[in-house]
Amino acid sequence: MGSRQENRLVNGTQQSVYIYACHDPVVASGLTKAIEEFFAHPNPTAALKQAGAFTSKKQMTLVKK
Repeated sequence: MGSRQENRLVNGTQQSVYIYACHDPVVASGLTKAIEEFFAHPNPTAALKQAGAFTSKKQMTLVKK
C-alpha cells in the first residue's frame, strides 16, 4: 500500500512511520479493509499481539520545549 517512510515524533520518540496517500483509491480501499478486519476480529487485542504490535519497546527520548 505504501513504501514512503518519514521520521516523525510519536509519543516523545522519533520513529519511522509510513505515510499513505489516503486519496489514492487503492490505498483507501486497503486501509478500509484492514480496519474492518480488525474490528470484526472476536478479540482485537489478541490479533494485535499475534501481529507483533507489542513486541518491541522504543527507548523514550526527552524532547525539550
